[in-house]
Amino acid sequence: MYQFSREVREAYERLNISMAIYQVIDGKVMTVLVSDGFCRARKDMREHLARALDDSMFERIYPEDAGKLAMLGEEFARHQKPYNNIFRACDEDGNIHWIHAIGYWQNMPDGTELAFCYYLNLSKSEEQIESYSKRYLERQKDFFFIDSLTELPNLNYFHKFGDEKINAIRMHGGRPVLLYFDIIDLQSYNNQYGYVAGNALLKMTAGILRESYPDALVIRGADDRFLVLTEKGGGEDAIRLVRDRVIQNSRGNTAGVKVSVCLLDPSDTAFTAMDHALHAFKTFGTDMNSYIAYFTPELDRTYFRQKRLIDTFENDAKKEFIQVYYQRIDLIKLDQELIRNLGENDGKNKMVIRAIIETSHKLGIRILCEEIETKDQYTFVKEAGCDFIQGFYLYKPDSLEAIIREYGKQGR
Repeated sequence: MYQFSREVREAYERLNISMAIYQVIDGKVMTVLVSDGFCRARKDMREHLARALDDSMFERIYPEDAGKLAMLGEEFARHQKPYNNIFRACDEDGNIHWIHAIGYWQNMPDGTELAFCYYLNLSKSEEQIESYSKRYLERQKDFFFIDSLTELPNLNYFHKFGDEKINAIRMHGGRPVLLYFDIIDLQSYNNQYGYVAGNALLKMTAGILRESYPDALVIRGADDRFLVLTEKGGGEDAIRLVRDRVIQNSRGNTAGVKVSVCLLDPSDTAFTAMDHALHAFKTFGTDMNSYIAYFTPELDRTYFRQKRLIDTFENDAKKEFIQVYYQRIDLIKLDQELIRNLGENDGKNKMVIRAIIETSHKLGIRILCEEIETKDQYTFVKEAGCDFIQGFYLYKPDSLEAIIREYGKQGR
C-alpha cells in the first residue's frame, strides 16, 4: 500500500472536509487514509473506520442504492467513468442522509494511482442553508423593516414602501385612507399589570388590526401606536369594532384606542398623510370621551398659522407689528409629554421642568403636574417644587361600586 511521508499524511488527515484516499490492490479497493472531517461525519475512530471500509465499503449505503453504487465504483476503478454520484446512507441511529461523492485519480511520484474521494452530506448542507437563511431573515427583520415584538412592518417599511401601497389603491380606483391608532394609557397599563402584559396587549392589538383590515398595510409605529394604510371604506363601524375588541380582550378597565383619520388627497404621500394624521390626533387634547378625530385642511392651516406666529413672534414684537397684552396667570399645568419622557434628551427635559417651576414661582404662579404614574416621576416633581400633583401613582381609577363601598366604610 502506498505510504505518504509523515508530514503529508498528517496534513491530509487534519483536513476538516470529509475525504478518503483509496488504492486498488489486486482488484480490491483499500483505504489509504481518511480525514478528520470524514471521521466526524461517520462518528468513528480513524483506525476502526479504515478497517471497516476495507471490510465492507457498502455497509451503511441504503440497500436500494448499494448495487448501483458498486457498479459505478467498479467503472471508476477501471477508469471507464468519472465518479460523481449521489446516494443515500444510514447513520448509526438509522437516519437516512443524501450524500454527494466526487472522486478523481491522481498519480503519485512513484507512479502509484490513488483515488481521492470527497463526500458532502446534502442533508446537513440543506439544514445549514436553511438555518443561515432563517438567521439572515431574522437579522433583516430586526435591523430593517419588521418590528420584532408584533412582527408587523415598522416605520422604516412605511417610509420606504408606503407610497407603493398608496399608488396601488389609486390604480384600482380607490381612495387611500390612513388610520393612526394609539393605545390609551399603555404606560399606566404597564405600571399596573407589568411589561409582559403590556407587550401582550401590543401583540393582541396588532392581531386585531390584521384581522380587521386584511388587505391593508398595518404598521407598528413608535411606542403604543399603529398605522393602517387602507382603502376608504368601513369607516367608524370598523374602528368601533377594533376599539371594542381591544377593551374586551385586555385586563381591567382599559379605555381601548384612539384613532385619527386622514383621507388622502391626490397630492398626498405616505409622509404627508402621517403628518396630517398626527395633527388630527393632537386635537384630542385631554378629551377622554372622543376616540375618533378627522383631519381637515383647516387643521393644517391652523397649525401653520400658529407655527408662523411662534417663529416670528419675537421679530414682530420688536418691529411693533403686534402689540402684546399680559394677562394674570394663577396656575400652569405641565404637559404630560414632558413628564412621561423625563429621562429623554440627555436629561434636558428635567432641566426644562425645573426651570419652568422656578420661573413660575418667582412670578407667583403655581404648578400642577398631571399624569404622574411612577415613583420616579413623583419623586422628581416633588423635589423640583411642584405645587399640585395628580396621577395614577397617587390613586388609580376604580369602579363606582368600589368608590361607594369605600365611602360607606368611612361613613361608618
